[in-house]
Amino acid sequence: MFMDLAQMTERLSQIWQRLPQQGIGRALGALLIIYIVYMLAKATWLMFPDPQVVAIKSSASDINQSASTRFDTSAFKKLNLFGVKVAKPDNQQVREIEEESAPETRLNLTLTGLVASDDPAVAAAIIESQGKQETYGIDDKIEGTRAILKRVKLDRVIIETAGRLETLMLDGFEYTTTVPAATKVTAPKTTPSTPNRRTLTNTQTQANQSKIRERVAQLKADLKDNPAKFTDYIKVAPLRERGQIKGYRLSPGKDREFFSDVGLKPGDIALRINGNDLTDMRQAQQALIELRQSAQLSLVVERGGEIHDISLDLQN
Repeated sequence: MFMDLAQMTERLSQIWQRLPQQGIGRALGALLIIYIVYMLAKATWLMFPDPQVVAIKSSASDINQSASTRFDTSAFKKLNLFGVKVAKPDNQQVREIEEESAPETRLNLTLTGLVASDDPAVAAAIIESQGKQETYGIDDKIEGTRAILKRVKLDRVIIETAGRLETLMLDGFEYTTTVPAATKVTAPKTTPSTPNRRTLTNTQTQANQSKIRERVAQLKADLKDNPAKFTDYIKVAPLRERGQIKGYRLSPGKDREFFSDVGLKPGDIALRINGNDLTDMRQAQQALIELRQSAQLSLVVERGGEIHDISLDLQN
């Protein structure tokens, strides 16, 4: 065993002597330098503590506040560098503007009466065409023309002809681009110097009571469907004095017998219906609307300078 150890030692000694001694010395020196540098660096980092990382919380309000502090854009917005946004009018507003600016029609038509309402089922106009007076509702075609009734206003109606809107003024009113307020004129009053006021009823027609009941029932039914149907029984035409409405001249409608049976005479001037002053356009329209539900028709007329009260029971 000792023999083997001696031989091994001798063998290693021989191998060592064969190696380049100068190269090995340089390699060991380089390794020693690297080790020394590593130990010095480690000792240096141990002298300084590790830095602490602090989490910073930010909110949207802080960011917004910071942004607004840095740059205020309000001054630039006020300059309207990209123009001003204009709200687009809706179809209803456009339609109203078109109606207000609609030119006066050149058609040979006369508007003798109307019922102004936003409800198409109530609005109606009494228009005379080719010498014939008829009552028209919204979207009705006016006889003898291609015009269609589109809107009923306070002192005019709007008709449509070949896609073009036109204005037909109430008889006696001048065309304007605005709707004026209703003009009220006081109806003639009974004074000591005027003839006595007379009250007329249908007692003078008692022999024809059954016939009158029939016609009144038909009148009542027609008025429920369309208040302006009143003119199918009694035609009206505005009567003016000094540019103001004094009343409405009455004449027979389609049923001439009905006109006389209820106590009316051609040429009577209607002043009031159920207390509504017909010289006030708004009250006149309201009177026609109320007739649909009224049980009594009270008509004040002027005849030959005298004031007459005519009453008609619409219920019985």
